[in-house]
Amino acid sequence: MRKVFLFFVFLLFTYSAFCQSVGYITHEKEINTYATTDDFSNTFEINFVSEETKKNKTKNQKYLDTVKCQAVRLSKSWFITAAHCVETVCKNGCDYQTRLIVGRNYEMDIISQSTPKNPQVFLHPQRGHAERISTYDIALVQFKSSNSKYVYKDPQTFRGITQNEFLNRLKNYKTYKRALSSYNTPTLLIMGKYREQGPVLARKFSVLSSFNEERKVLKSNNKAIYFPNRKVFILENFGIRQGISGSGLMTSKGELAGITSAISASSKRNSLAQFSAFDKTVLKFIQEHIGEIEYTILK
Repeated sequence: MRKVFLFFVFLLFTYSAFCQSVGYITHEKEINTYATTDDFSNTFEINFVSEETKKNKTKNQKYLDTVKCQAVRLSKSWFITAAHCVETVCKNGCDYQTRLIVGRNYEMDIISQSTPKNPQVFLHPQRGHAERISTYDIALVQFKSSNSKYVYKDPQTFRGITQNEFLNRLKNYKTYKRALSSYNTPTLLIMGKYREQGPVLARKFSVLSSFNEERKVLKSNNKAIYFPNRKVFILENFGIRQGISGSGLMTSKGELAGITSAISASSKRNSLAQFSAFDKTVLKFIQEHIGEIEYTILK
């Protein structure tokens, strides 16, 4: 999670929230989705380790330093996450794994690899930097069947276990089948063209916080202000912290509105969270890689 100073954004945020010319986009009927961890069956912890780190591992080094983020599954083989999670660690190739199922004494991961000759990690071509680090802070990660595999282990002992032993401990075959498929893929919320101030999106929002066995839903009833020039949503911080980057900003209507990108480094009172939003360039970027996907455009 990158921390940035957003004092100027906060001023703009509070001004826009009370500006009469700002349009409020609401829905009369809210659906109570993405309220529990079960609703987030499309969101997972994802870890990356660079080729350089692997090569420089010493004999006494038990664990490799990894970049920990989260990702939302868009199809069976494709996940979306924050670009800043991967742009450095995967620049010259990386290994990565997604924790698909985690319990007290069982875990199922899918692991894969991206190399310069066979890239599997793709950044949005207009990825922002410097003061615009959340602009198009979006990356796609592929788990191609030809170079990916499932592994099973005991998270308490880090000992590998067989598939049968994993299924016996899991005792829920439906959960296993869902982990193998593109179950519960979200609808993308695509932002259309707006006047300079941008709209205020008045919906209920939630983000999954996933750390090892602990999965928690972070909820916000605050309005989200969209900044068209930066392609970001700004909300008052409702629990976003380092390690949650890449998690989806979900609405209670079941829409994926953005990707968790950054938080302010200001005081708690003024703490804000930034989410990289989707526009038509993001939709095109996704469709070019994974094909058609369900989406809604706000005009």
